[in-house]
Amino acid sequence: MQTKMKKRTKKRQLVSSVASTLVLASLALAGCSNSTKDAQQPTSSLAGSAEASASEASKQGDDKQNGTQIVAPGSLTLRVGIQDSYYAPGSLANNLPVFQQIEQKTGVKLQWEVTPPDQFGQVMQLKLASGKDLPDLIQMPNGANDMVKYGAEGLLLPLEDLIDQYAPNIKKLFEKDPNIVKSLKSPDGHIYGLTTLNYSPQMTTIIIRKDWLDRLNLKAPETIDEWLTMLRAFKEKDPNGNKKADEIPLSVAGTLGVLPLFGNAFGLHLFEGRDWWADANGKVNYEWMDDKMKDLLAFLNTLYKEGLLDPGYPTTQDDKQSANINNNLVGSFYKHMGNIPILEGVLKQSGVADAKLIGIAPPAGKDGERYLLGNPLTGVFVAVNKGVKDPVATIKWLDYVFASEEGQRYMIAGVEGVTYTLDNGKIKLTDSFLHPEPGVDPGRAVGTESVLPHILSNDFFEAYWTAANPELWAQTKELQKFVIPIYPQIIDSPEEQRKESRLSGDITTYKDEMLLKFITGKESLDNFGKYQEKLKSMGIDEWSKIEQQKYDRVSQK
Repeated sequence: MQTKMKKRTKKRQLVSSVASTLVLASLALAGCSNSTKDAQQPTSSLAGSAEASASEASKQGDDKQNGTQIVAPGSLTLRVGIQDSYYAPGSLANNLPVFQQIEQKTGVKLQWEVTPPDQFGQVMQLKLASGKDLPDLIQMPNGANDMVKYGAEGLLLPLEDLIDQYAPNIKKLFEKDPNIVKSLKSPDGHIYGLTTLNYSPQMTTIIIRKDWLDRLNLKAPETIDEWLTMLRAFKEKDPNGNKKADEIPLSVAGTLGVLPLFGNAFGLHLFEGRDWWADANGKVNYEWMDDKMKDLLAFLNTLYKEGLLDPGYPTTQDDKQSANINNNLVGSFYKHMGNIPILEGVLKQSGVADAKLIGIAPPAGKDGERYLLGNPLTGVFVAVNKGVKDPVATIKWLDYVFASEEGQRYMIAGVEGVTYTLDNGKIKLTDSFLHPEPGVDPGRAVGTESVLPHILSNDFFEAYWTAANPELWAQTKELQKFVIPIYPQIIDSPEEQRKESRLSGDITTYKDEMLLKFITGKESLDNFGKYQEKLKSMGIDEWSKIEQQKYDRVSQK
């Protein structure tokens, strides 16, 4: 269980704290040439502008610093042991402008001890294993597992009391979203580290061909029945206009892909790769075997029997799906909405002049409720060395950088006047950020998006998409009305990890095999009860009990 969690955490790390800007900014770069022009010069120019801005902030004195001075300037140095930026010209070892300004604001100097991302895990594991000469702030190479291990060994500083007394911004975050504490609390009850929090808008959803809907005089579907009507029309009424029955009404990449989202219409909260859901009373459920799952599987079997699913299902992978979408064959699919402008552009270049894609929420259930699960909340964990010289100043520094409004802007948007400006308190990204030179990452050039704890906020994404594609942002805002929090990522104890690893592998393999058989009709749904009983014989009740204990533990005040 924890091994799978670690893999997903690494993937989220790439998606969240590494790619959030690059993936989005790639849309702005899509029309640029792939020039090999040296990126160092634009980077130096950006850094120079930011350094000038930092110098000006210093001249303006403490009153400009809004009370953020934590220690006398230069009296405290924090050693920071984290992986370096993925953007080599913006190495954190260069003391980039964001951190120059933060130093002037807080008085705290940083001594960077960074390692290239592909080498970091091995290097830091050796340091932690020795327990000697550790940095003050330490990225956990194996995420939550390391926090549990080294916290229990006494190498890491418990933070909860310090946060309660000296970190009002972090405390406010905890009070606003209880899932943060649920995702940070170690089995011994301590919080040993902080993490990047993903409050970016949920933009991974079902995308459909709006131009096909218009051609067939249909509206975007909101219920299961409307979905069936739409998919059948896509199959039978030649919406791509080539006089061939070649349309793929619903494309699915992999075994499940988009399919769990239809569980929402049956009162389920399914997400591929995640197994648990807690109801309003705090009861944890393995919904893959819930009685309501049978109704979802019956619907999916209908899609399969009627040829409404991708004809390559379940072997179609992302590259084949993308090719089918680009070739004007696919009516609906599951992707990040940031792909919409690119996909529309490809279709138009191939002659589909009126190509139009929109993102929609999954269908409503019988009670009319319609929802989309939010993003996983946490990513990379950064802990504090128990031997840190000044724990109070350290937590105050983290409170400022991680959770204050100004600190959040530094960490995600960069330097005011260089990568963004403020317009009535709202972030407005500069033209150099929105339309950078080929190969340049303006944000990381000044110090944004490090793995130090920060918040991927809605404000930043609003600033980007409002400028880059206002129509897409309007769709995104509409979609957020349906988003609900995902089940929290709970940190296992070593014993829980061992038990779950013993149980989860066989159970998950069997579950995946049976779901595919039910969907394709190779197994009759009359045998759904036998499927449930088999899961019980394999230990699902024991696994559920462990998960319930974990959820209860982190839910305690």
